[in-house]
Amino acid sequence: MPKPKRPERKPAEKTTRQLRIDELRSIPRPDRTAEQLEELSRLNGEEKRERFLRLLPKRVGNLKRAVRGVINLGNVQGYDYTPDEAAAIVAAVAAYAGEVRRAFTGAPREKGLYDL
Repeated sequence: MPKPKRPERKPAEKTTRQLRIDELRSIPRPDRTAEQLEELSRLNGEEKRERFLRLLPKRVGNLKRAVRGVINLGNVQGYDYTPDEAAAIVAAVAAYAGEVRRAFTGAPREKGLYDL
């Protein structure tokens, strides 16, 4: 004997809060302002400290993998590079490390990225 069909459920009405979350999420990520990102985090129940603690392990892990990849490029048995190229890589890594240091000490940032 076939199972009786359940009555169809009507979707729940969205709250004002949920409608605002949907509105903010509909904005493409690169176009969201700092205020919109802050509001979205607050509406999702996440404070600045919680967001920092959530993002920190993943970003530091990504950094470790990237640094290991650059270190591996220094293997002379697997790669051929000039002393000038090596110096440029070391300078770029030092510049980025300086940017990280400035970001966490509140010092003003330098303009521009350090491209090779």
